[in-house]
Amino acid sequence: MTEPSRVRTNNVVAKKCAFFTDVEGNLDYFKRYVQMSRVLKFDPPDVLDFQDNDTMFVYGGDSQDKGVGDIRFVRMLLDFKKKYGERVQFIIGNRDGNKIRLCSELNTDNNNARLLDTNVMNDREWQYWIEESKRVTPQEFLNKDPNNILENTWTNRLKWLLKETMGAEGAFERRKEELKILHPNKDIQDEDVVQSYREECDPNADEDKNFMWQYLRNAKMAYAFASTIFVHGGLNSQNIGTVPGTTIIDTHALIWIHQLNYWTQKQLDEFQKNPKSLDSGKLLKDYGSSENGNKGCTVQYAHYLEKGNSKHISQKVQTFMARNKISGVLSGHQPHGDCPNVIITGCSTIITADTSYSHYGAKTTINNLTYVDNRGQNSVCEVIANRDGTYFVHGTLANGKPIEYTLGGPNGDPYVGRQLTKDNSWIKAKIKDQEEYVTFLGQGFNFTVSTITTEELRKYSDTDFVQPDVPYRDLQALYRIVTPKLDTKDEPRVDIDNANPTNGDTIEEYWCDKKFRTHTFNAKTKQKEITMTNEQTPIPIPKEVKDAKWEYNKVDDYFKWVQVGDWGIYLQEYLQMKLVELFEKLKHLTY
Repeated sequence: MTEPSRVRTNNVVAKKCAFFTDVEGNLDYFKRYVQMSRVLKFDPPDVLDFQDNDTMFVYGGDSQDKGVGDIRFVRMLLDFKKKYGERVQFIIGNRDGNKIRLCSELNTDNNNARLLDTNVMNDREWQYWIEESKRVTPQEFLNKDPNNILENTWTNRLKWLLKETMGAEGAFERRKEELKILHPNKDIQDEDVVQSYREECDPNADEDKNFMWQYLRNAKMAYAFASTIFVHGGLNSQNIGTVPGTTIIDTHALIWIHQLNYWTQKQLDEFQKNPKSLDSGKLLKDYGSSENGNKGCTVQYAHYLEKGNSKHISQKVQTFMARNKISGVLSGHQPHGDCPNVIITGCSTIITADTSYSHYGAKTTINNLTYVDNRGQNSVCEVIANRDGTYFVHGTLANGKPIEYTLGGPNGDPYVGRQLTKDNSWIKAKIKDQEEYVTFLGQGFNFTVSTITTEELRKYSDTDFVQPDVPYRDLQALYRIVTPKLDTKDEPRVDIDNANPTNGDTIEEYWCDKKFRTHTFNAKTKQKEITMTNEQTPIPIPKEVKDAKWEYNKVDDYFKWVQVGDWGIYLQEYLQMKLVELFEKLKHLTY
């Protein structure tokens, strides 16, 4: 997969991209990450910078809710982005996108009408994304108080919002503590905390207060670096190629990503016009609400677990990745122990790097506030995506042991990411400088972590590893071997993208070292032409489209054309075809 590059510093294209995700306001945790990173550094203290000028950074989303650093962490990211532009990318997580709800749900208009409305106080239908048996209304929240003294105030409404609808119990108290750190000479009251949440995603608030709005405006729902896709949750059979509001499925990954990000920013445009309206940005709110958001087609909430254990990706996702030459997907969202979760299905690599439950029950004390952060003080890992489609993972486990391994390429680890048939456990990581691996088996909310030696693994045969279904015959070749017909002295030519065969040459196509197709090249094969017809009536192509020179600096305009449904599905297919051609012409400029 290729895409025109805007990630350049001193005319050097980024060779590798660091990935970190799900900090959730735990600033100390992020600082530990920067200290061990091979890509980032602090220079001066608490100011992010790159160690080299040929690298970039993607933050995978979920920036707040669980720590005493929501504001400072996001501001740190924004300063980094302001300095380095496209070399720094943000992904929108569900804990980021749901903050646009605060403007309308904490709306004080009409003498606090929303706070006092008895229908709102007892409304159970509004929380449609929460399982009905688990819904708690504002009135029920107040009634739960054992002392029966909770009043219907904005403070308690916000506490209800955070705990019962955003999965952020205790966030109110943690925000209050952070405001004390930021304003040491001010007596912070509960009203200050409410106002902080009310303004953090308000487009009309001061720039030093609407930090979350700035994050969203600079963020993406998905991002592509070389052959790697970054999303918050994951790719699955339901969400690949889908964009809310249209039934068209984009099979070209780059177009899909661009369209999804374009839709996201259009939703934010709508929200900005009237942020106090419950309906503003409604589709975006729904997209990140739950696994059922956008009718189950959401990259924010998709994940790679089944009953607590990792699962191989479907053949449909494998096909999508292979045809677009995507080597891997990097994401977060679903916590999975104290190191990244790796799934190798065929030639597809999946890495989920949310380690927010690395030390379940661990507590943190900041000033006079003690809370459960579930991270502990040891576990932290970095994932680096390389331009050649390989991945490097390193870090420290909760027990203090270091891990380090490479995935893909000739030096890739042969075991990490594979599933054992004997008990369905997964080989999760390799201990650095030791012949020992970590295994993981998830069963619901329980999991078993163990170790296995390299010597043991070498005794295993293919039947000892789960062999997922791989749709070889449906896939585009990852490489091709061309055997010339006329000059038999020539060695077969191996080429990833352009084998440049001549008439009569034999072409063997391989995917994941397995040959799945052989054919003879016919130089007279006619190029397939697409006829734009609707019930045998040609659809006129607008002059601005027909006369377009198809230049990359105008690509945003082209995507706007694709969004226009009045021209019909055939014209949209034409536009997408032209965009694919544009990207292919510029394939030498890769992310």
